[in-house]
Amino acid sequence: MIFEEKAYTYSMTVVGIKDHFTETITVEHPGEPTHNCPTMVSEGSSVTCRCNSSKAGNPPATTVWDGVKNETLHIENIQRQTQTNVYTCRVVWGSNGWINRSTLHTFDIAYGPSSVRIDYIIDDTGNERDMLRLMCTAVDVHPSAIFRWNITCDTQTHYSNTSTCAFSTANLSPETVVTCTASNNFSSDMSSYSFIVVNGTGFKGKN
Repeated sequence: MIFEEKAYTYSMTVVGIKDHFTETITVEHPGEPTHNCPTMVSEGSSVTCRCNSSKAGNPPATTVWDGVKNETLHIENIQRQTQTNVYTCRVVWGSNGWINRSTLHTFDIAYGPSSVRIDYIIDDTGNERDMLRLMCTAVDVHPSAIFRWNITCDTQTHYSNTSTCAFSTANLSPETVVTCTASNNFSSDMSSYSFIVVNGTGFKGKN
C-alpha cells in the first residue's frame, strides 16, 4: 500500500476494444483522534460518546474505542467506582495499522450529597441578642455543594462541603423551623436537606 501523501494517477488500457481509463487518487493521512465525551457526569446517569478523527483521511481511517471495537462508547448507570477506568479512542489507518494513534479519557463522577447535617453553637453575649450559629454539612458529596438557608443570616461562610449561618435569636417566633438545603455544584437535581427548630432562647430540636 502507498503511504505517502500525494495524488497518484493510474492508467488502464483494455486490449481489443482500444479503450483507455485514467483515474487519480489522492492519499491523505488521517488527523488526530478526538471524542465528544463529557469530563464530568452525574452518578447513575448514562453516557454515550463518539470516537472520531479530526480529519478522516483518504482512504478513510478506522476509529474505535478499545474493548468496544466501534466508534460509539455507551455506559449505563455510571458509578463513582468507575472513575479510575481509562477509555482509549483510537485512529487506525493503512496496512497493518501503519498509522495508529490514540487519546485517553476518564470520567469525573459527580455524586451526593447523601445527607445533610446541622450542628449548632450558641454564643452567649450576656444580653437579649444571643447569637445562634449553625453549621450545615453536606455528607459524601463531589465535587462540592451549594447551600441554601430558608432564613436571612447575619453572616454566612461557605466551603466545599459546609456552610455556616449566624443570626440573632432575640426576635425569633416560637418554634422557628430553620432549613438548610445542599445541592451538588455540578447538578442541582442531586440535593438533600435538614432542619432544626429554634425559639427565642436558641436551639430546641432537630430532625
